[in-house]
Amino acid sequence: MRRWALAMVSAAGLLAPGAEAMAQETSFSLQLIGNEAKDGQCTVVFLASNKLGVDITDARFELYIIDVTGAFKGAFNLKLPSIVSGKQKAMKFTLPPACDQIDRLLSNGFTVCQGQKDEMDQCNKGLRMSSKIKIIFSDDAP
Repeated sequence: MRRWALAMVSAAGLLAPGAEAMAQETSFSLQLIGNEAKDGQCTVVFLASNKLGVDITDARFELYIIDVTGAFKGAFNLKLPSIVSGKQKAMKFTLPPACDQIDRLLSNGFTVCQGQKDEMDQCNKGLRMSSKIKIIFSDDAP
């Protein structure tokens, strides 16, 4: 019984540093979570999650539309709402092509990221992009 207790204490000591490292991971995630066709255009919905450890008051990111044939269909600089550290916000944007014509949305990252100071390096280093829907959202060109 005593050995078991010592083994548990040792194991807990070994696990703590890993758990601490995970808690300290900083990121700003943008996840494409939905889309809706409307009047020949596509309204896309993103979920932004700020885990940078700083409040973001002004953020903008580049977005490039690639259609189902692989052709470029437009570029946009989208403005995000203010996002307090540790919080999430959903936002939607209307893009000109119909949803069934969009294969992927590519981003080169933030063009502006402000908190109490310029946070561009931290924002772009922590940026994580993903998609829960058929349209791909990433920083990888086809």
